[in-house]
Amino acid sequence: MNTGNLKIGTRMGLAALLFLSVYALCTWIGISGLRLVSVENSSIINDGYRGAAYSYEIIDIVNRNARSMRNALIFDDPLSFEREKVGILKNNSENDDNCSRLKVSINSARGKDLLRIVLETRDLYGVSQNEFMELVASGRKAEAKELLLNKLSTDQRNYFDALRELIRYQTERVRVSGERAENVFQTTRAKLLGLAVLSVVLGIGVSAWLSFSIILPLRQAVKIAGTVASGDLSSRIEVKTRDETGLLLKSLKEMNDSLVRVVSEVRSGADTIATSTSQISAGNQDLSVRTAEQAASLEQTAASMTELTETVRQNAENARQANSLAVSACELAGTGRRDVDVMVETINQINADSARVAEITGMIEGIAFQTNILALNAAVEAARAGEQGRGFAVVAGEVRSLAQRASAAAKEIKDLIEVSTQKVSQGARRAGEVSIAMDHIHQAVSRVSDVVAEISAASLEQTQGIEQVHQAIDQIDEVTQQNAALVEESAAAAQSMQEQAGKMKEEVMFFKLGVESGESQQFSVAQAAPI
Repeated sequence: MNTGNLKIGTRMGLAALLFLSVYALCTWIGISGLRLVSVENSSIINDGYRGAAYSYEIIDIVNRNARSMRNALIFDDPLSFEREKVGILKNNSENDDNCSRLKVSINSARGKDLLRIVLETRDLYGVSQNEFMELVASGRKAEAKELLLNKLSTDQRNYFDALRELIRYQTERVRVSGERAENVFQTTRAKLLGLAVLSVVLGIGVSAWLSFSIILPLRQAVKIAGTVASGDLSSRIEVKTRDETGLLLKSLKEMNDSLVRVVSEVRSGADTIATSTSQISAGNQDLSVRTAEQAASLEQTAASMTELTETVRQNAENARQANSLAVSACELAGTGRRDVDVMVETINQINADSARVAEITGMIEGIAFQTNILALNAAVEAARAGEQGRGFAVVAGEVRSLAQRASAAAKEIKDLIEVSTQKVSQGARRAGEVSIAMDHIHQAVSRVSDVVAEISAASLEQTQGIEQVHQAIDQIDEVTQQNAALVEESAAAAQSMQEQAGKMKEEVMFFKLGVESGESQQFSVAQAAPI
């Protein structure tokens, strides 16, 4: 794999990963060795030392029981026998506990077989012991002595032989486990030493690889920066990797190329500036003359705008007064329209009252007609009555005369009311026409008022606009005068810039370009060796 294109961080990560892998392998080997040693130590402690200790303790207890049984056989008093018997029972209980511990501590098949033999011989010894104690308790000491010297001694010897065989096996396991633990230790130590040597070799190799792939390109970059700082831009930089150092060299190459291009452009620009400044100086002279002419024209324009501003301001004032008059006329027209409406309403009321009077007059005329008929009937009845109805006939004649005069008067009133009603109707019609005309007048005056208001507003806006134009012209005049001063300053600046262009051309000659001398220094960084 070509590592020249790997990032520096990736390389460092690979190196760290390699060392971590070696460290993890060392750790795993060490832990595995310790685990095996721990297993062997556990076997030594449980199956070896601890089991042997239990076995030796059993032998010691059996020996104590043998002494107690001998004492029980020798002593004749019951108290001594009971004391020895209690001691034997206590020792047997302790032996049972030790046998239980042996069962727990022994894990191997061979050890369990030997333990089984031990337990079987213990049971036989226990039967003989119980038989001996019964004989002693019953006073048959001769039989007890015979049992003690023959069968009980044989069972005890078999019991001890089984225990010693178990002890020899446990001792052998201790020796074998110790040898295995030592072998594990030696093997683990050899592996760790080999990995340590491998780590040193890998560390030297990885350090050399990192130095070759990182430090050498950085030295080349420093050398390139030194040549650029000395003004030599003729170096040719070749980039062969894509890591950070390759990117650094690529950036230096781009910087060198950009400086070559900039210096070339600056040299060309200096020549162009020197040529252009003379043209700018001539143009500034011409611009100065035209600026002076423009300033004079602006002064005349400003005077004309001042007169125009005054005229428009007067028009705006007249429009404002006309607007006030139009508003007053509109208000008067509205007042007249409202008065005519009141008059029309009054005439309509009079017309309604006249109609009501005509109805009342017709009613009076009907009453007079009925009264006349009643008076006529009363006169006829008075004539029939003769001398007795004469007075009543006179009264009926007077009533009839009054009824006729009332009827005549009611007729005259009716005629007058009809004539008055016709005139009132004509007046109401004329008043309605006047009201409509007043509405038209009010609308026209309102429209005139609106138009005059718009004219007034437009005149005001024109005044403001012309004032702004006047201010703008004043500002333009001021700016033009400032421009005239700036043109003179620009001419002086152009002369100074021409001198500075010459100096700048001399300064950029400090840089050496490969195009001029035909010589260039080549820099390249080899790729890192593939792994």
